Amino acid sequence: MVLSTRRLLLPLVVLLAVFGLLALGGCLSRAAVVRLTTPERVLAVWVLEPADRPEVLDAGRPARSRVGAELTRRNFVVEELPFARTAADFTTRRSSAARYAALESLSDAPARLLIEARAQFDAQLGGRFRWSVAVRLWAGRRGAAQLVDSFDVPVFLEYAHEREREALDAAAPVVASRLGALLDRLIGGSDLVAAVAGANPLPVDDAIYFVLVDRFADGDADAAPDTDRANPHAFHGGDLRGLRARLDHIQAMGFRTVWLSPVTRSRQQPFLGFGAYHGYWPDDLLASEPRFGDEAELVLLARELERRGMRLLLDLVVNHVAPDAPLVAEHPDWFHHEGPVADFDDPVQRIRGELHGLPDLAQERDEVYAYLLTMARGWIARVRPAGFRLDAVKHAPDTFWRRFTTDLHASAGPGFFLLGEILDGDPARLAHAANGSGFDAVFDFPLAAAMKEVFCEGAAPAQLGVVLAADRGYDASTRLVTLVDNHDLPRIMGACGGNRARVEQALAFLFTARGVPSVAYGTEAGLAGLADPDNRASMPWAAPHPLRAAITTLLAARHAHPALQTGVPLFFAASPTLFAYARVSEHEAAVIGINSGAAPVDLRLPAALDGHGAETTLHGAGELTGGVLRVPAGELVALLLPAAERGGFAELAAQIAARASEPHAVRFHSSAQAACRGEALLVVGSAPELGAWRPEAGLLLNGTAAPTATVALPAGVIAFKLVRRTADGSHAWEPGPNRYFLVAPEGRADVELDGAGAKCPS
Repeated sequence: MVLSTRRLLLPLVVLLAVFGLLALGGCLSRAAVVRLTTPERVLAVWVLEPADRPEVLDAGRPARSRVGAELTRRNFVVEELPFARTAADFTTRRSSAARYAALESLSDAPARLLIEARAQFDAQLGGRFRWSVAVRLWAGRRGAAQLVDSFDVPVFLEYAHEREREALDAAAPVVASRLGALLDRLIGGSDLVAAVAGANPLPVDDAIYFVLVDRFADGDADAAPDTDRANPHAFHGGDLRGLRARLDHIQAMGFRTVWLSPVTRSRQQPFLGFGAYHGYWPDDLLASEPRFGDEAELVLLARELERRGMRLLLDLVVNHVAPDAPLVAEHPDWFHHEGPVADFDDPVQRIRGELHGLPDLAQERDEVYAYLLTMARGWIARVRPAGFRLDAVKHAPDTFWRRFTTDLHASAGPGFFLLGEILDGDPARLAHAANGSGFDAVFDFPLAAAMKEVFCEGAAPAQLGVVLAADRGYDASTRLVTLVDNHDLPRIMGACGGNRARVEQALAFLFTARGVPSVAYGTEAGLAGLADPDNRASMPWAAPHPLRAAITTLLAARHAHPALQTGVPLFFAASPTLFAYARVSEHEAAVIGINSGAAPVDLRLPAALDGHGAETTLHGAGELTGGVLRVPAGELVALLLPAAERGGFAELAAQIAARASEPHAVRFHSSAQAACRGEALLVVGSAPELGAWRPEAGLLLNGTAAPTATVALPAGVIAFKLVRRTADGSHAWEPGPNRYFLVAPEGRADVELDGAGAKCPS
């Protein structure tokens, strides 16, 4: 009998998966199976996600059978739900923790199991197709803590048409083995945890100040001879000693963490016309940059910050090195040699291509991984920073980051935090990349973009609510690090055309929003550059700018008031010219209202906030009278409302949190707009239920004379447009700005679609 090539390759695929896991530091358990004395029902739910699009796929029978066998061996009776039962909900519910919590309402089985797998195509190697399957297992009993295990499985597939389900099938033996070990711990009752594994989140009352070392302060009179402050691409002479001398400036504003640009030895000469002063073109990742001071100076800075009750965050570059760095000549096989990234939407180019022409490290090679991990551990051992900011996350494989973050947390111990830079303006894509990545925090670039658009460019204030409403996709939105600008973005003062009032509004929104705020050096001094090198100008140390006082006042309020740290959101107004919400904590509520219109607006506060004491104004000139807040034209108003009695808002805050994902029936209808002949009319918007701006997944309106449709949406602000789908499958969007509507906590029944829309062809 002649065996097919595919049948011969399957054992090899399994072996490769197992060996790949061992290479990642995993260890397949060989201990005896722990078996329940009496049968116990377990609800087992699978979530298979593609890495490149927000949807959920059916896991398929082979993987289910492998896992089911492990459950049966331990005397569990498996209860599986039909894929259709959870597909729609789990497509929109992106948070792993929220998905696991949702299992409570799906069955009365005493035990529950959630298996999440995200499959990603890596590359074609030797005629085969390499995939990576990132897996997270949640196991526990009703009302009790849960066990969590996260790991990655590399697999090879034979054919180009094989996709996520086949990758999961190939990874299934490893998934089953890891699950078996987890179940044995669950049955034995040991090592139960109540939170997502590997999390060391930033303190909610923290705030981060970023320093570009070369551009901050010069503490050494003997500057390098080629220092040239008149040349925006040259080194300007900033150093660690100068920074240490200016710590009073940073601490007085209220910042508790100082994040440094890379201090590793850097390329000295410009590249493609741009200067290398910023440190992101490292020549030697193992050594410090002598221009900034030796390593002893860095240790002195770290210890001085500790003495002040502050922390040091080092910037680590692991995606690339500088052009002509010694490592390129010493180990050419450590790099991808596939040319610059031409298409940043191509997942293979984005990972294996050269970012702006910089030599791209091949983190999938064991020797490269070992080098990078040794490098990082060395900085931890010698300097003892509080954590790392990790650069260019989306340009290295997800499998690398999960392995790297796991090993760094294990090496550094509790409290060490990892902040990832995932430069993406789409909340859904950011959440998809951040959840389960191993980072303790990621930057909230979607909110930064929305703040610039609203406060500097006149966009609808409701867009801020749209971004905040997308928080349901994150495992923990409080771990997001927020910002209005940084050294890679236009400075907020320049983006707002020098309008200080607009900048102060943006800062007021930043410091009253959820997450941990970060500010780049020079924002407090009014730096206004729009692009490199202008947005990386030297720090002006002349008379204090008024923004410094504004930041100091706002940050002091944030440190003092729990509502600004942990308050849960209660949205109550949204339109093209208006956005208002409250952040409610046990003892107080913060109310933020933004009016971009030409006339004052009177806003009725939610009745649940009626029981409050005398308000405190944080920003703006709003007036609160009889439960009505007047927001002047063009203003942002921020107030603090203490509860009339201590703990007076506790029940309200708990209700808001408990109902955050509760669906409300929303009916879209129109008496004036109808589908054109042979076409379909869709509602496409920011919510996953409305397609997440993908018209092919939008909400179809039924009927011709009065089209209508009903969808379940959680409370929050939604942006949308009408779209016509033609007979040939193309889409025509309605012209003009987005529409907005608010799903209030008590539910929103109707959205009227009359008005200008996508017109039928004449």
